[in-house]
Amino acid sequence: MKRLVLIVLWVLVALLAACTPKKQVPELEVAEQSRSVEGPSEALSAIDSLMWQRPDSALTLLLPWFDDCRDVACNVYTENDNGNSEDVARYVSADAEYDRHYANLLLSELLYKNDSAQTNRQELLQAVAYFDSLSAGTRGASLQGFCRRDTPRVSANRPSIAFLSARSHYMNGVGYYENDSVVPACKEYMKALEIMEDHFEEKELVGHKAQFMALVYTRLTDLFSRLYLHEQTVYFSRQSLSYYKKQNVPIWYLSRMLCEIGAQYDMLEQLDSADIYYQKAVSLLNDTNCLLYKDLAARQSFLSYKKRNTTENSLKQLYKLIGFANSEMEYLSRCLTIGGVFYYEKRYDSAFLYLDKVFHETTNDASKKQAAEWLVEICKIEGRGEQAFEYAEYLAPFANQEENQSAIKSQLTELYKNYSQNNLEQIHKQEKKKSQKWAVAIVGGLLTLILILILFLHKNKKRKKRLEVQIKEEQYTHDVQQKALSGRLKKSNETLREALKQIEKHEDRLENNKHSQEACIGREQYAAFIEAPICQEILGRVDQLHSDKRTAIKTDSDISEYKAFALSATQLVVLSKTVDEFFPCLYPSLKKKHPDINQKDWRFCLLYLLQLDKMSISIMLQESYHTCRRYTLKLERVFQCKHGLVAFLLEEAKAL
Repeated sequence: MKRLVLIVLWVLVALLAACTPKKQVPELEVAEQSRSVEGPSEALSAIDSLMWQRPDSALTLLLPWFDDCRDVACNVYTENDNGNSEDVARYVSADAEYDRHYANLLLSELLYKNDSAQTNRQELLQAVAYFDSLSAGTRGASLQGFCRRDTPRVSANRPSIAFLSARSHYMNGVGYYENDSVVPACKEYMKALEIMEDHFEEKELVGHKAQFMALVYTRLTDLFSRLYLHEQTVYFSRQSLSYYKKQNVPIWYLSRMLCEIGAQYDMLEQLDSADIYYQKAVSLLNDTNCLLYKDLAARQSFLSYKKRNTTENSLKQLYKLIGFANSEMEYLSRCLTIGGVFYYEKRYDSAFLYLDKVFHETTNDASKKQAAEWLVEICKIEGRGEQAFEYAEYLAPFANQEENQSAIKSQLTELYKNYSQNNLEQIHKQEKKKSQKWAVAIVGGLLTLILILILFLHKNKKRKKRLEVQIKEEQYTHDVQQKALSGRLKKSNETLREALKQIEKHEDRLENNKHSQEACIGREQYAAFIEAPICQEILGRVDQLHSDKRTAIKTDSDISEYKAFALSATQLVVLSKTVDEFFPCLYPSLKKKHPDINQKDWRFCLLYLLQLDKMSISIMLQESYHTCRRYTLKLERVFQCKHGLVAFLLEEAKAL
């Protein structure tokens, strides 16, 4: 048994060792307290924290740092306490390199957050490569020697470096986008997402990380939306929305994302879905005078026109919105929507007035392009050739641009496809890892259970042996005592058994006589009850009802045709009193056992006590056969009748 237990333990240990994933090589973390390559300077950390709330103040604090860091580098001592100048120089160099790249990353982020162009492009590219190398662990060995010997070693933590790496890729994408390099920008954004998803679990993406994820997804939303890639825009908008919900952001952030999703569905002509998202976006906004609220109102009015063709109501709402316009751009945007309604209604003169105004006065390229497209169509229909030339000339460059964008769209679509595939693979890996953990837990639990069971059986076996020995000893003692007593008790036991048999025979005879008398009394009492006048009257009616054998009454017959055979209320009262007279305890006994029965149930019981069939009872009470059958089934269920309701009532009546 001991050998078996040892074997099970060894198998359990081997299984756990085989299924436990190997520990990955850790990476250097960004420490808050220490000052080495393991973390940035306190000044840069403070600027980083301030950046997420006050980017303008953070930029003001960061700019002098670039001058201060040069002065500090010139005044560093070149020899430490032990005279080892080489280690100090390497340490200072490593700190300066880390801070330089970190500061350039912060500068690029703060320039973007303050609506300024990226001026440190080359430095940012170096920061991307630097943080990627730290995140991948390729610089770990060379950086270990730069840590101060008087500073305690900080435990490695890959995600902190990974977060900086992801941020650097994101800002690199911003730089590409500012230079109109859409595809490289998209690659960098997706690379940032890939780094975050590889190094963080979903529950860790909170705070600044959640804010960063929302920014990246919003950037991708805008990128794909401008190229009219609707499916991708909807996906990234929903992802951005989920991360905004994790933060305490202004409510219009959520409303803006919902509006974007609705707009994509609107362009896809999925009008019901668009309407749902527009309504969700509007419900979040309390300020009815903000531009987003009025834009949503205009979109809903135009959508209502497209869905229900409510021209006048839609125009009325749009005219009202024009009156609330706070800027020229907002006014021209409403004019474009009104012109669109008139265009689809084929009221071309009115449409032309609004669209021509938008074309000549707006500075928004998308609005001007849409107005020009509709104006070209109007001029073709109404024969305005000279005016059409002006609009067509404006649209000509867009044709070439769309041809160029088709290649970009295909590349972006492929990037999105690869990104989605990677996401699915990542999800599959996570599910596989979870299943492996569950498998280890289940197998470990089963082996532990088997081990406990073996130990329990072994212990139980020992206990059983002890009990068997004890029982044998007690049995031997008992046998000796029994033999001593058996001789004296044998005669007295025989006499006692004979006396008991005589007593039992006498009691059986008395019991049989009693049951015979009670049965006889019960039959006589029931026979007397049947002979009562009201009972004979009812039974006479039943015989009269069924006297004509040629015309049998069917269950679907009209009961009202036999109204002459119905019992009056007086007759039912007399029958009830007669039952109480002959069986005074019957109703109280049933009511006590089954409080749910009512007077109507009792009327059915009275007639069943006369052993009438369902058809006769339905005629007597003027209830349909199906109603009578339903009440019968109900009473049988309430009384739990085993042999039918009639037999149950007769048995109860005779017993009482």
